Amino acid sequence: MTTHHTPSTTHETDRLVGCLLGLAVGDALGAPVVGWTTTEIQERLGGIHDYPDLWRTPGLYTARTQQALCLLDVLLEDGQFDPLSLAARFVQMSKMLHHKWPIYGAFRGTSRGFREAVDLLARGTPWDQAGMLSAANDPAVRVAPLALWSRERRLVQFREDVAKSAWLTHRDPRAVMGALVMGYALLHLVNLPSPARFQPSQFLREVVAFAKSNERWVGKHYTLPEAGLPPDAVKDVTTVLARYEGWLTLSTTALLEQITRFSRPLGDKNVRATSPFIVASLTTALLLFARQPNTGDAVQTAVNLGGDTAGIGALVGALGGALHGAKSVPTAWLAGLQNRDFIQARAEALSQGAGLPPDAPKLTRVEAALTEAEIPRIKAKHGHGTEDE
Repeated sequence: MTTHHTPSTTHETDRLVGCLLGLAVGDALGAPVVGWTTTEIQERLGGIHDYPDLWRTPGLYTARTQQALCLLDVLLEDGQFDPLSLAARFVQMSKMLHHKWPIYGAFRGTSRGFREAVDLLARGTPWDQAGMLSAANDPAVRVAPLALWSRERRLVQFREDVAKSAWLTHRDPRAVMGALVMGYALLHLVNLPSPARFQPSQFLREVVAFAKSNERWVGKHYTLPEAGLPPDAVKDVTTVLARYEGWLTLSTTALLEQITRFSRPLGDKNVRATSPFIVASLTTALLLFARQPNTGDAVQTAVNLGGDTAGIGALVGALGGALHGAKSVPTAWLAGLQNRDFIQARAEALSQGAGLPPDAPKLTRVEAALTEAEIPRIKAKHGHGTEDE
């Protein structure tokens, strides 16, 4: 089934392709050092400038990019967003390979919450009841294809689709707000007539205004009374992000300190600016990008901060690619990205309003092959442990 977009211009196609490639590149650059501190990265690697050859294949992205690719295939194959279709693809991917953690089917580097949600989906739990009570940033990272696909649709439909895509695995209003904010930020960037029209303060002001205008709706439709969250938890993302004006000129260290200071009371004592907690990581990604919109520089800054390097790297990479296009992603990073041609071909199909070509390779098979080849490296690092990465 085909979608019904007006085919993109060459320039617009470059920005859509750049968004999805930038996401995968940022994810892959940060993946080997997730959980490291910035000091450890500097002392052990001298900083990340290219894909480090550590315990995983250089240039190989994680489950969050894989989730985005699942979402992309739903749009290409069905011509619309359907949470049941996305759930089915998540379940299918989880069953491709039969290994214990840290391998979850064909997925690489999943969180416990994501696995538990997909396990419930596999057992027949309704899509709107399977998600975990989690405010992690997975939904915001994977939202890029849906945001790009929605660029010619009504904002109301965009909001409904994005909220459902988040709720599928994360039943927390903050996770829903994070996905909406990230999706809207990408829409804003790809719709700019030219990258030269980008203004950091205006960009952030419009993103915050969008978030505030949707808080009541999210709070009404995507909040669980039994979750025990404060009634105004849906405002947490905006509460922190709205402080951007005083932060744009700070040093990176001071910026992270401020984001940590205001995010931690909304999460827990371990929250930092570079944590997966959506309030912290999305604010960090948006501010890093706004302060340094050059894609390569912004991504390199993000992945050298430590913490959730893959998630924040992916968010920043998607933002930079959406503004400047694929040409803004350093050539060496594109050349070293695993499965680049596959991702690019699907991104181009999305930009042209075309469905998935009949002879296109199957996502599940391609990802299962990549994961199968990665198993020796994963086992060498993790053995047969039972804890999350």
